[in-house]
Amino acid sequence: MTSTIKIAVVGGDVSPAQINIRFSNIQEKKEAVVMVPLPNAFFSEEIRWYLEDFAQHHPFERERAKDAETALIDHGKTLAFYIHCSKILESSRSTKKRRTLIVEIEDSPEMPPSMLWEALERKGALDSFGNVDSAIVTRVFTSGPLGHGLRDIAIVDCNGEPNYLTVLIVSARADFEKDIPHRLVAQEALKSLHAVTDPYPMLKDVTRLEVLHPATFKAFQSHLEGQRPGYFSLVHLDLHGVEDASGE
Repeated sequence: MTSTIKIAVVGGDVSPAQINIRFSNIQEKKEAVVMVPLPNAFFSEEIRWYLEDFAQHHPFERERAKDAETALIDHGKTLAFYIHCSKILESSRSTKKRRTLIVEIEDSPEMPPSMLWEALERKGALDSFGNVDSAIVTRVFTSGPLGHGLRDIAIVDCNGEPNYLTVLIVSARADFEKDIPHRLVAQEALKSLHAVTDPYPMLKDVTRLEVLHPATFKAFQSHLEGQRPGYFSLVHLDLHGVEDASGE
């Protein structure tokens, strides 16, 4: 059983200490805006170092990595707390069925990178929800509102809908804690998209990048089935591990 929530910045003005976040529950059609504090700058930098530099450049600084990992888990618990405060998943406590939380991040320029919603995927981050086993965080990278700039270029499909250049990265790790962070792959893919769209500003509004992580065969199948045929222009499989017949 899954529950899907969408997360986006409201307004676009980020204060030095807090930001307004809109949480939307797709299945239950609930929505709430919550004021969320921005993470501490020091811990944000340590988490960034742990995810991006530790494995490749500083593999022997294990004590620092351990502290950074603890900060990452604590950050995930803080994010989960504010989702819980929004009450968009309040009714989930009325069922004993275990569920997976699908979190879709609208990764606009107004969303601070330090928010790092992927921390929700860490074990223990979702304990406050009671019956939520795990979270899968996906990101949709956009450079503007839907339809903005489409007057200058006709990019539509046969049904007259905007025809996006949508790239899906499926990232799986046999050992998430020790392997190369999936964010490194996403960053390179984003750079490649920018190389294509930067010379043509009108294309930025029809370009999307989604990251499925952690990725199982079941999650991949569910993600594809949730979209119309041909929705994804390109699927990149970033898989480190072994095949599991159970799909897990």
